[in-house]
Parts: sequence; structure tokens; C-alpha cells
Amino acid sequence: MRPDHPERDARRAVLTAGNFPVAVPSWYLIPALVADNTVVWKPAEYAAASAMALFELIQAAGLPDGVLNIVYAEGPESFAGLELGLQAGTIDKIGFTGSTAVGSRIGELAGRHLQARAWNSAARTRWS
Repeated sequence: MRPDHPERDARRAVLTAGNFPVAVPSWYLIPALVADNTVVWKPAEYAAASAMALFELIQAAGLPDGVLNIVYAEGPESFAGLELGLQAGTIDKIGFTGSTAVGSRIGELAGRHLQARAWNSAARTRWS
């Protein structure tokens, strides 16, 4: 990846479901980490053991502390944490696999926060 690539150094939130508890998270986590992104991963509550095993495997490969972070939370805490991160501007991208209902809520949060930030950034660039 080029050093000036827009995907580099992003801060990502990844929320994954419990079906295929290693495969699906890997599809999000590995490319993000290879591209020098910091990731906060919130696995499904009922896939905690698989999530910890994958997390420890990735850490054992020599990933620096703080680059991949794992958070265990249930629905309300997950939405609250995601919204706080979006409001603070510490999340640039969101990866999600799960139910339509949860995806709709995440899409609403992302649209409210990430879209507004992208629009403001584009406006500043265009009119500067």
C-alpha cells in the first residue's frame, strides 16, 4: 500500500456476529491491520472465547500493544461506546456484520457522524 493511501492510519471500529467467529472478523481485521490502521473490535457476546483466541494469535505475531483492541459489551453499551467514539472523532471507519436491525442503528450513527465529517472535510478542501 502506498504511504499516502487514504486507507492508511485510519481508526476503525469492527463489530462482528458470532456465526463464523474467526473467519468474518479476519476479513475485517487482517486487511485493516496490514494497512497500518488501529482497530477496536467488538465481537459477539456469545463468541468471546473464539474472539480472545484470535486476538491472542494476532498479538503473538508481534503486533504492537494498542493497535488491535478488543471490547466485550452488549447491545446498549456497544451503541453508546460507538457513538462516543464517533462524536470524539476517534473512529474513521466502521466494519459490521450482523442483523439488519443492528446494522440500521450503526448506519444511522455512521451517517450522522462520519458523513458530516466527510462533507465538512470536502467543503474545506474545495473552498480553501
